[in-house]
Amino acid sequence: FCSSRYMKSLRGFIPYVIAFVSFFIYMSLMPTYYPPTPVSGQSNPGYERLHELFKNVSLSERGGVSMVLMKKGEVVVDLWAGYADPTANQKWKKDTLTVAYSTTKVFIGIIFTHLKRDHRFSYSDKVSTIWPEFACNGKEKTTIGEILDHKAGLLHFSREFTLEESKNTTMMGSIIEQTNPQWAPGSKMGYSGIAYAYVIDQLVMRLDNKGRTAAEYFNEEIKPKSKDQDFFLGLPEDENYRVARITNPSLLSSAIAHLSHPLNYIHIVSNYVKNGMIADRSASYPSFLDLMKPDVVPFNSPDVRSLRLISCNGIGTARAMAHTVMAASSLLTDGEKVDLMDPIGEEEDFVLSKRRIYGRGFSYIRHPTQQNRFIVSFWGNGLQMVSWDPQDDIVFVVFRNGLKAGDNGREQMEEMLEAAFHS
Repeated sequence: FCSSRYMKSLRGFIPYVIAFVSFFIYMSLMPTYYPPTPVSGQSNPGYERLHELFKNVSLSERGGVSMVLMKKGEVVVDLWAGYADPTANQKWKKDTLTVAYSTTKVFIGIIFTHLKRDHRFSYSDKVSTIWPEFACNGKEKTTIGEILDHKAGLLHFSREFTLEESKNTTMMGSIIEQTNPQWAPGSKMGYSGIAYAYVIDQLVMRLDNKGRTAAEYFNEEIKPKSKDQDFFLGLPEDENYRVARITNPSLLSSAIAHLSHPLNYIHIVSNYVKNGMIADRSASYPSFLDLMKPDVVPFNSPDVRSLRLISCNGIGTARAMAHTVMAASSLLTDGEKVDLMDPIGEEEDFVLSKRRIYGRGFSYIRHPTQQNRFIVSFWGNGLQMVSWDPQDDIVFVVFRNGLKAGDNGREQMEEMLEAAFHS
């Protein structure tokens, strides 16, 4: 009788235990809440809607966010809010730097357009015409354009390499030469998030009459022309104190972001399985720069920030990025700007699991307000964005350090982009 009564009493506690454990798990998965901060900066008259949209975005940020709109060389909107490091109650400031991730790629197409002016190459040229040792292991017919447009099958190379090895361009060239492409070059498109930089460096070294890497070309030909020097490829050690701390989204946030778009999620998983699960190599190779680990953020390391990787490691303010894109644009003739606004094609990118408009190293989207026109637009890890209209001299930049999961927040970004081009 006592045993029976004890069991009934014990069963009465079970719902409370389950509730307690569920609450504990929920709290451990949820990100810590930090109160929003006021929006700082300035916006010119006529940009009130963009200002309000930015304010709404800032309220949902886990960290900090900055936005700049530049037109005809003038900064017309320059706003920031949130935290550079919420765990230290460190607010985002006017001079806070952050990692631009893949938006840094905006400079690659510009560099190649500039190099092509001297008729040193054609995008249809085989890579072997400038790099004979590359022509092996299935890469013999690979063209320069296929590398620029992520169609060469080089998401990862013949072996892993270390951070120190990555600084040795001769060694990296040899590693790439020994690589077998992950698919027949030119047969499909698969976005290379990180390793792309090392192949681009090898091409630029062979095209540039001074033998410079892409980052060296950027630092000598583009950066000096910028009116704002707070954008870096290879962050100096004494600038690390200004860099915002990057945080990944929680597992729960990631799950919610993906499940809120179930059809898109099914498409992503289907693509991932169909293509032999190699897509994750785009963001996880080399391993010392792996973006796929939820509890590790390599780009918070000063050693990583010092690397000159034009695919993913620009570091700066949104304002300096805008100024530097305008400086890069000044290298191009009006005719070159018109030509680069004509994309080569549009097709499914199996890594991104979405259709991508591309050409000559540029990524495009349809113009937010004008039919039958395109603008250059690069989106980076965690929802960074740089959009550039070289014909109308417009640059729009959004940077954040609290990285978003999947397409979470993308609709808000697109709404801001439309407002920027409408204003």
